[in-house]
Amino acid sequence: HNTALVLVAICVQVANAWVPPAVGRIGAVAARPGLSAAGRSDGFAPLKMGLEIANDGEDEDAEEGINWMPPLTMTADVEKEDGAQVFPLFPLGSVVYLPNTEHILSIFEPRYRSMYNDILLSGGRSFATCMVNEETGQFAETAMIFYLDELKEVSQQTNDQVKYICKHQATRRVNLKKVLNPKVWKDGSTYLKVQVEDLEDVDTEETYPDDDQLLMQVFREVVDLQDKLKEEPRFSPTLFSMFNSETNLEDEEVWSLVNLWQTLANERVGAVRKKKTDEIEAKLMKYITKDGKVSPKAGQVEIPKSLQVEITAMTNKFRREMAEMADLTTVPFQRMLQTNRRQERVTILYKLIMDEKRRLEAIVSLKALFPTAP
Repeated sequence: HNTALVLVAICVQVANAWVPPAVGRIGAVAARPGLSAAGRSDGFAPLKMGLEIANDGEDEDAEEGINWMPPLTMTADVEKEDGAQVFPLFPLGSVVYLPNTEHILSIFEPRYRSMYNDILLSGGRSFATCMVNEETGQFAETAMIFYLDELKEVSQQTNDQVKYICKHQATRRVNLKKVLNPKVWKDGSTYLKVQVEDLEDVDTEETYPDDDQLLMQVFREVVDLQDKLKEEPRFSPTLFSMFNSETNLEDEEVWSLVNLWQTLANERVGAVRKKKTDEIEAKLMKYITKDGKVSPKAGQVEIPKSLQVEITAMTNKFRREMAEMADLTTVPFQRMLQTNRRQERVTILYKLIMDEKRRLEAIVSLKALFPTAP
């Protein structure tokens, strides 16, 4: 094997092993450099009474935690119901988009160029977007409505590789009821259209001051632990100024917390990805480097079988770790998006924050036992 080519091939392979989803931005959040500011349920147990017991049990299967649409069948077009809402559908991969966030998209596919032309001409300026199951191709039942704020024509600057660069607001949640033109998904001749209905919480009249206080208390403890350990990435303690009250959170404040946590999860995945990629590259560079310089004949050097096996094992382990981390950046956030109960959303978020608190407390304990360890 050509060493230089192997180096490039493996680094490209690792780089493609995991791409963290893009997340929105919340301008009011103050964060440290490197950390961007940013279902159905019946009889869900109250946070203070039910959550600790739930934490001790096995987590539910990740795929079962998300409500999926049935697989698309290539049938003829279907009619919408009278009075129903219909939107274009722009599926955007395994990304969970949250309310009150901003997103910039580059538009190049012909069918979505056509979609943007249509939503501009109609004046609606809106479309639905949803998470897609990468294994089955199914759409998540709960989607977000994107409203087009700004559109810039860039076809001349990009030699028509990209038609538009568009800025959007994620405005409201909807449930997808049915796809009206399923056949076009396979042939790509045009964009999908879906019938939707609004998804609203059923407990909007209820308040949960004890749960809100407990959520903010554990969140503050996590921020303090992150600061004590100088974790990277970490939150800034100044972000608490964005909350009006820590005992009676507004819905937008709950979503702000959810978005912050999603941002942390994605930043952490990116940090792990870079670390693992650097480790693999360093292993290769060590072999072809002598006295601090890359061998001028590196391109003709055969790398030993033992090193090939070691690099392959590192890459496979990396892929497995990234696949496991992928669930942490998608499943809980889609579950919070799809639930129609604020209380359940807060409970899911509380569990995520508690898991982080336990992780940080374990690090503190280890540092106390082994103070000279890095």
